[in-house]
Amino acid sequence: MPRYEVWVRRTETYVGTVEIGAACGQDAEKHVQERLNADGWDAIMGEDEGEYDECWSEVFRVEDASPPQYNEPLPDYGDLMPVDEFRASCEGGTFVDYDGHGCPVKAGLMADKEVKPSRLNEIPSGATHILWFNR
Repeated sequence: MPRYEVWVRRTETYVGTVEIGAACGQDAEKHVQERLNADGWDAIMGEDEGEYDECWSEVFRVEDASPPQYNEPLPDYGDLMPVDEFRASCEGGTFVDYDGHGCPVKAGLMADKEVKPSRLNEIPSGATHILWFNR
């Protein structure tokens, strides 16, 4: 069963994530939101400081948390670069989300996931390169 990372917001400032198995992203979102509505924040996120039953909580993002599958041949377009070069370009402002996206590459094969410059923490640990696609 695929795994999904579900992002939950409590009030405007506190965000947490939970990873669950579900048939699809919509099912993951529905399951977590129903549990939030029925049982509250602490039932999903575990105990933390304070009691938050009086606060609203909502799911605001769901992402595939399955490990990437490196099975796509590299297309003959895009810019292939080592991961550290991609990171430096993003951190230096050369690449921003508006410009496009990258796909992780390992052993000459591209993964089935996208990486945005603002989400460098989502680069899979096994990736050696990023194939950058400008808009």
